[in-house]
Amino acid sequence: MCHKNALYTSGGWVNLNSLLLAPASGAEGRQGSRPVLPTEVLADPSVSAPWRWWARRRLRKWAWQRYCVLQRAHRRAQWVARGARLALSGAWTFARVVDLLTQAQLQRQLGALPVLDMLLDILQVRASINRHCPTAAEVDHGTVALVLILNRLTAPRALYRVVDWLAQTVLVETLGLPAAKFNDDRLGRTLEALQTHSRAIWLDIAHQALVRFDIDLALLFYDLTAFTMHGEYANSQWCDFGFAHNTPLHKRKLKLGLNTAADGNIPVDYGLWAGHTADQATVQANMERLCRLLRQYGRPCPETVLIGDRAMLNAELAHAYQAHGLHYLAALQPRTSAHCALLRSIPTSQLWRAPLLPDYWGKPVAVVFTHQGGEITHRGLLVLSGPMRAALRRTRAQHLWALRQELLGCVKKSAPRTTVPSRPWNATCARSSNARLGANSCRCMSPPMPAGNSPCAGGLTVTLSGKRTNKTGATYWSPTTRTLPHYRC
Repeated sequence: MCHKNALYTSGGWVNLNSLLLAPASGAEGRQGSRPVLPTEVLADPSVSAPWRWWARRRLRKWAWQRYCVLQRAHRRAQWVARGARLALSGAWTFARVVDLLTQAQLQRQLGALPVLDMLLDILQVRASINRHCPTAAEVDHGTVALVLILNRLTAPRALYRVVDWLAQTVLVETLGLPAAKFNDDRLGRTLEALQTHSRAIWLDIAHQALVRFDIDLALLFYDLTAFTMHGEYANSQWCDFGFAHNTPLHKRKLKLGLNTAADGNIPVDYGLWAGHTADQATVQANMERLCRLLRQYGRPCPETVLIGDRAMLNAELAHAYQAHGLHYLAALQPRTSAHCALLRSIPTSQLWRAPLLPDYWGKPVAVVFTHQGGEITHRGLLVLSGPMRAALRRTRAQHLWALRQELLGCVKKSAPRTTVPSRPWNATCARSSNARLGANSCRCMSPPMPAGNSPCAGGLTVTLSGKRTNKTGATYWSPTTRTLPHYRC
């Protein structure tokens, strides 16, 4: 099929009217040169698409996409106009309008993550973990541990929910990794890898903190805390039953001994102990470990004072402090006769004349410790604590009240039941009267009260007599005195 003044080629229709003769490229008048024919490609009138390789279906798809984009833009403009009208009328606040306008934008939680991430970078946490736990995986253990630390410090989640938290934070953009890489399986593998090198990693991080922030180790606090465990730990080396303050006895637990610097409350060293370990049994091992750590940092042991509670001191531990050259400050629980005599040697009247702080009085004394034939003398301070004395008095009063209630309950259970006959309401009533109740008898021996239907104000004191049988089988009468409060005669 041909058209007038047009020729069909594989690329389309060529307009013959636009053919122009032009010289060939190169030298003019060269033999064998051919003229260049510029052409104009026209669309085939029998084909609806501009080009033959563009199918009709793709054209309809392109047109529908453009229509959907324009429709969404139109609807968005309508909602913006409605929101503006509501804002101008006072129905919506400006913050509500901003939320609606930015609803389609990307939002990430920020919070304290930049500050914490910078702090962990100063402590070289990621580098220390990768140095001790190298891996060929796509995500190294240091990055995974960094995510776990930030999650624990900002918004603690279970392992299977960390990936959801990470997807909402700015860490996805900072780390350059998708949140799906940090699933619970990968987190568990990282924790297993860290377990064997945990102490070495901890010492590296603590060393960085001490060096970078110039932490003073003049005062250190040592104490134990217990962690209650839930689950099956029958063959565990650490989880075991034992005593710990404020923890249930029927739960397995493990104990953690922590040395903390007074300067900034920085944990310097730690020790893991089984749940059945007594607090006093951990002091010497912690003392030796702490002295090695101080020598590693180039600090003499006599320049450090270790502060603890009364579980940190007895005669054996006092000699251990003396041997290591370590100063200490701890409370002494008087268990020996010499220490108890020391407490009784100073009367309370002398302590009243030596105030230390409000509600505290004290006097310096010399404390002697004797262990395995050796004897040393340390300086002590005998303290009278007003708040502790008040607390002990309250506790003693509560115990006495509980014992009194228990005794009254025993009396009620042991006394025989006696039926007291009733009287008319206008009869005389006994206020704090003495009545001897025999077998079904009642005799009031007090002046009459004014007429009325009110109960007795002071109650009725009665004496009950019941039969008792001792271990030998003999029968006797046992009188019991009881007070019946608010008794109506």
